[in-house]
Amino acid sequence: MPRCFTKISKFLLILFLITSWIFSGWPQIFNFPPKIQKAQAAWGVPKIGSLVEQAGAAGAGDITLVEPAGIAQGDLMVACIGYRGSESFSLPSGWALVATQQSSGDVDPTNGIASGVMAYIVRGAAAPDLIFTRTITVANGVAQGRIIAYSGGSATPYDTGSANTLAAAALDVTTASITTAEANELIVAMVSVGDADTTTAFDAATDPTTASGATDTTTAPTAGTWIERSDDTTLTGGDNGLAIADAIRSAAGITGTIQATVADDSRNVMIAGAFKMIPPSTYEQSAYRWFNNLDSTDVGTPLAAQDTTATLGATGALFRLRMLLHIGTAQLVISGQTFKLQFAQQSGTCDTGFVDETYADVTAATVIAYKDNTTPADGASLTANANDPTHGADTIVNQTYEELNDFTNSVAAIPSGQDGKWDFSLFDNGATASTAYCLRAVKSDGSVLNTYTVVPQITTSATAPAQSITFSLGATSLPLGALSSTAATTGSHTINVATNAANGMSVTVSGTTLTSAAGGFTITACATGCTSITNSEQFGINLKDNVTPNIGLEASGIAPIGAAATGYATVDNFRFASGEIIASSSGAINDTTFTISYLVNISAATEAGSYTTNLTYVATGTF
Repeated sequence: MPRCFTKISKFLLILFLITSWIFSGWPQIFNFPPKIQKAQAAWGVPKIGSLVEQAGAAGAGDITLVEPAGIAQGDLMVACIGYRGSESFSLPSGWALVATQQSSGDVDPTNGIASGVMAYIVRGAAAPDLIFTRTITVANGVAQGRIIAYSGGSATPYDTGSANTLAAAALDVTTASITTAEANELIVAMVSVGDADTTTAFDAATDPTTASGATDTTTAPTAGTWIERSDDTTLTGGDNGLAIADAIRSAAGITGTIQATVADDSRNVMIAGAFKMIPPSTYEQSAYRWFNNLDSTDVGTPLAAQDTTATLGATGALFRLRMLLHIGTAQLVISGQTFKLQFAQQSGTCDTGFVDETYADVTAATVIAYKDNTTPADGASLTANANDPTHGADTIVNQTYEELNDFTNSVAAIPSGQDGKWDFSLFDNGATASTAYCLRAVKSDGSVLNTYTVVPQITTSATAPAQSITFSLGATSLPLGALSSTAATTGSHTINVATNAANGMSVTVSGTTLTSAAGGFTITACATGCTSITNSEQFGINLKDNVTPNIGLEASGIAPIGAAATGYATVDNFRFASGEIIASSSGAINDTTFTISYLVNISAATEAGSYTTNLTYVATGTF
């Protein structure tokens, strides 16, 4: 039998009287949409510094390069300098040489002999020395250079390289094949030209073989394909051209001869260096602890000791999981990996091999569900607590408070050998009583972590969740003002309904049509439905976003929600019959807002008077 409890409060509407019925309980709340997955390429889009030119007059020939905008600690910085003359550059402190080619250089401005140097450094917390020094003995030794920086490089990035100065003037400039030791190495190549000429079509004979096209500064380095990043010329001094390109060799091995084509023949220089990618981080689910919930980025009191199962004290309980992920072989750069939280009903034990458990993503609708607390925002930085889990003597890098998948280390990078800590807001969303559930983190593509030392276990309360319904009115009176025979009179108010009743709910309306206080005259109700017709008597309601007249809104809320009932669910069609169901659902629903719209028309013959009605709305859960 359906149960309903009513609390009636009457009021005038013009005078319109509405009643409200409320039963307090635990409505189910769902969050939508899910968070967008984050991802990061192994080699990031290069950050390209401004071109710097040094005129090449006799004497000090230092060139001070410029860091690219947006550079970060750990980025690989590659300096490329094309110049004229035979003097060599000395590298700033901390820089390492890929190659230099200067012994044959001259300053002839027509089809001359170029010189060049490539060097690299891993960016530290502060900018490195950027002054490359030389002394020019023969004037017109112009130099131009720039820094190009990449994220994703190893802490010791350099593998191998080659360099060459053409023995005779030619359009094609080459350097010898290099053999990469690891997969996905980044190859950076530069050409220094003995004239003011541009360079095109960087490629390699074996791999990467796809030649570069137009200059591109926005695409990440690509396996098998060369991308030209800059191509600059100068007519200063002895003239020079400087072009830089990159590519990824996806497997370890030989590149074959590396080459490019210059617009006019000169004795040009090509230098190429291969750089190792940061090795993939390894991940261990290393520690956890259960807590009571707080409406905060902090947690409540612990539910159990660290790495120990906990039992919820009540059905529908809110709780928190704080969990550590240990970072193994390589630092996890900021937002470097996206994860998600999964759960499974226990089979045997919550074992680290996941034997016989079937894991699924935690959502806002699953039986172990994410809880949307009112105050903290999903993804906010968590607040550390003295009772938080630890992992031996490892440094803990606090990360984020989570109300939805996915999650990542958006707060800070996590160095190798340290642990990231996340805080998950959860609740029992109709889970089976006295049942144990296991939780784990996985990568956002569903692949498991390298190691699981612990698997959190939570056991639900022994009692089944109480079924409940909530119902409220947005207003308790609705003045309609003066009625007219030449225009429709309208008004609206809202009602809100939520229930966890398995068989849903219904809302009914009862009462009479508008009736005058003196004489008892009535306005004809649209008992079978009607559209608005002026100069005729009509009284009706519906729960739609109407056009004629323009009144009302569709039912709204976070799915699943209720719906308008037959007779009250057609746009521009109004109806009133006492005792009818105006809204319903076939199962549990989240808080649903219905807008009840009223239509009143009168004719020229309608008796004058003050018309009112008392209407009672009753919401009933079917348990």
